Amino acid sequence: MESFNWKFYLEFNNDVIDTYGYSEESALNHYNNYGSMEDRITNEDILFKTYPLIKYFDIDYYLENNPDLITLNSKYKLIRHYLIQGYNENRKINFFSPIFLCFNFKHNLVLNNNKNPKISIIIPIYNRSKLINQCINSVLNQTYNNIEIIIIDDSSTDDTLIELEKYIDNSKIIILSNMNNYGCYTSINLGLNIASGEYITIHGSDDISLPNRFEEIMSQILQNNLLMCGNYILRSHFKNFQDINLNNAKDIFNSIVQLKMNNISHNSECCKPLVSLGTLVYHKSVFDTIGDYEYIRKGGDMVFFEKFLFNYEKIKFYKNDCSHRYLTKIKSGCTYKIIEDILYICSDIDQNNISSQNINFDINKYRAKLYEII
Repeated sequence: MESFNWKFYLEFNNDVIDTYGYSEESALNHYNNYGSMEDRITNEDILFKTYPLIKYFDIDYYLENNPDLITLNSKYKLIRHYLIQGYNENRKINFFSPIFLCFNFKHNLVLNNNKNPKISIIIPIYNRSKLINQCINSVLNQTYNNIEIIIIDDSSTDDTLIELEKYIDNSKIIILSNMNNYGCYTSINLGLNIASGEYITIHGSDDISLPNRFEEIMSQILQNNLLMCGNYILRSHFKNFQDINLNNAKDIFNSIVQLKMNNISHNSECCKPLVSLGTLVYHKSVFDTIGDYEYIRKGGDMVFFEKFLFNYEKIKFYKNDCSHRYLTKIKSGCTYKIIEDILYICSDIDQNNISSQNINFDINKYRAKLYEII
């Protein structure tokens, strides 16, 4: 068995040794009789494929801060302990991973300001009947409660409207339904026309906000007199968030670590903290100054963000520039700030909710026109 590493097998599956002993023969004997049926992990490559982020697990930190584990004096024994029980025992852990660093495990923020401005949260939706409930509930369960939720269904063809009927009597929620499929940014602009909040943001219909997201954002806005504030997001491979405790950052992180990912879909854009231009919170005066979102098929949040930076920060983007990367590198300016905590998680991306609207748009031609006219 070429992929079978008997020393790894016995070290990682250390419960085998007590009964079968420590030898290559005993390892093979156990695997052939029981291990294969129990899907036991047989080598390091499979371990890291099954738990991709475990390669970043800080073994020395785990052992030093959990001295009762001193008898587990090997790397794979400690990893197995963490995966099987450590994450449930509130063990002290550390990961050599940007995701770990951007989770706030000790959130204890209280908004000490009498001002409590309303946030209008616009949710455009198209064919998201299976995920829209978790999205809406994550916003309703915010620790910051002065919100209104404006949902625009863009002529969905699935059961989205049936799911939205659950919220029809909720005083915080306004539900609109387009007669035709107009596209994401056309729908958002309809929401802008009725938004009553002092601050306005967009929310993905298949994503969730962590419970303290808007509390954190408003704290920064009020303390620093900002026109725009955002936070780190996580593009994940979660199909849904039903089995994750969204009130517990450690549980979220542990779920990410334990998620069995397909190497084909696990690319450089997922499972790392970044900033999404479509989740930024703007003061309503910004829309009065630079207008609505462009009526385009995609990239409207990027165009709006570039207009914001050009008008308020005097920053221009050119042909080879990537404004999506900008905020991850330049986290603050005179009028904005990015919170370096993951407060928003995207579900697994698929092609099931793509609008049928298709409008050609050249960002570089638009940039040239923008800078020339204004």
